[in-house]
Amino acid sequence: MEEIGLLRERCRRLEEISFVDALTGLYNFRYLQKSLTIEMERTRRTKLPTGLVMIDLDHFKNVNTRYGHECGNVVLTQFGKVLRENVRVMDVPCAAMGAKNLPSFVTALLSESLWQSRSGCRKSFAAISSRSVRRP
Repeated sequence: MEEIGLLRERCRRLEEISFVDALTGLYNFRYLQKSLTIEMERTRRTKLPTGLVMIDLDHFKNVNTRYGHECGNVVLTQFGKVLRENVRVMDVPCAAMGAKNLPSFVTALLSESLWQSRSGCRKSFAAISSRSVRRP
């Protein structure tokens, strides 16, 4: 019995590793694809809306160039933390690489009206905008 519990824990950990970005603590693109497939089917079935928000960190390349990748990693880690703290449990905050390998962030806002999505985004953006980062 103990072995089964250990195997289940290992499987859970492997699944987490395969779906979570280690730097930001956000879900990765693979998880987003899986979630959107499920969510779009739910949306077709129930006719309830789903929102999708894409976030780009302006001038992030300049942070890496000017202050170094270590500082850029701190920015990404803190951004991931703020985003996780400001979305609902049912939402799916993800980190993905955008154009030219720059980070992009996507959040699937599940069962949302446009008004609710807009309100949630404003809350997240306000929390993110109010943060500053100290160089390591």
